[in-house]
Amino acid sequence: MYTSTNGAVDYYALSTLDLTGKQPVAVAAWVQAWKNDASASQLRVKLRDGDNGSVVNSGWFGLPTSQGDLRYFVRTSNCGGGSWTATNIDNLQIGIEANIP
Repeated sequence: MYTSTNGAVDYYALSTLDLTGKQPVAVAAWVQAWKNDASASQLRVKLRDGDNGSVVNSGWFGLPTSQGDLRYFVRTSNCGGGSWTATNIDNLQIGIEANIP
């Protein structure tokens, strides 16, 4: 997402993951982002349940002025608070929200 709009949000669907015989214990969303000015711009990572629209957010991350830093959000429970299942993960959407002063 490239934006100069405060509060801009974008979500991305994931491809189906074959978890046959596996029990997921956590989801980690990794985001690489940077800003092109000296502002105090931030981002937060969002996880949205594609089944019911429940959303959980990371805290706000400050952004560097060059490419390279990764930000991540690890969630051990699904968006509704229960254990992760293959269905939860197949319907999961990962999002980014911009905080631009």
